[in-house]
Amino acid sequence: MGMTQKMMSMGGSPAQYPKAPKSIGKTSIVYKGKTYRRWKAGYSPEDRKWEKDTGDTFIVCESCGARKGQYHELGCDCEQCPICKKQLLSCGHGGLFGGK
Repeated sequence: MGMTQKMMSMGGSPAQYPKAPKSIGKTSIVYKGKTYRRWKAGYSPEDRKWEKDTGDTFIVCESCGARKGQYHELGCDCEQCPICKKQLLSCGHGGLFGGK
């Protein structure tokens, strides 16, 4: 299942949405001495493409519960790498380690 299939939009009131992830304090990743800012949920190129293709609005990540504008939990399989644009969890850029 691709990242775009993992995203979902939900109707109803915000109280019905899954709980937001705990704040993890990691806003960037460091790879080979260079710092890259992580994308917030709903704002990565993949999320924007999904919105355009489906006509829906990204509201919450199905995997970690991050709402639009929040960072995904570390290890979320939907987060996109800011370096290679692939899945951060498995791309090998060490996004789960190091950073601010």
